[in-house]
Formats: sequence, C-alpha cells, structure tokens
Amino acid sequence: MFKGGSESITISSTPPSADVRVNGSYRGPTPTEVSLGRYNHETVVVSKEGYQDVQLQVQHHIDVPWILWDTVTCVIPITLCIPIIVDAISGALMSPDEDHIAAKLEPVKPPAETVKEWRP
Repeated sequence: MFKGGSESITISSTPPSADVRVNGSYRGPTPTEVSLGRYNHETVVVSKEGYQDVQLQVQHHIDVPWILWDTVTCVIPITLCIPIIVDAISGALMSPDEDHIAAKLEPVKPPAETVKEWRP
C-alpha cells in the first residue's frame, strides 16, 4: 500500500544518448530513469543509429522484507490485513532484480563490398 505499483530504474548506455523504449514506448535518451510496473516483465530496447539494438528483459523477484513487514502489521486479521491484500493485488510485493541497467551497444558492421573484375 505504501510502496506503490511501480518502481524507477536508471538506464545508461555506451555510447550515451541512445534511445530507450519500454514495451515499444519511447522513454527518452540515455541516461534516463524509467518507471516500471512491479508485476510485468518489461522489454527494454536501447538503440542508436549505427549500432546494434540491445534488448533486455527486466525480471522481478518477490520482496521478502516487504512481505514480512506486511505480515507483522497484520495483527487484527480484518482491518490491518488489508495492506497485504492490496500489495499482493497491486504488485507492491515485487521488485525489479536491478535498479540500474547499463547497455553496451556494438557498432553495426558495414556489409562487405563485392569486388568487381574490371575488363576493358
């Protein structure tokens, strides 16, 4: 209930100023901070002209300390257990595996030129 349904992570890249898209939605140039849902496994794509795109899958894990806190505060089953129910529904019991993603983009290799035989 207090943690919210989303969490921010920072995305940076080498080289900088690459475009960041989360599930296809443009979020800005790197470095940038993006807000991600706690339940979803978002796909982050970092791209820049002249470089190969980097696609990352943001994974989430169960936030055990938060579950313990919700459980400890659940003293009176009907009234104080509402936060654990709300947190389970909203995804607040989950957290991203990382709070920072650093993407290293590799330059696109130009296609090999074909050598034509010259005939006079």
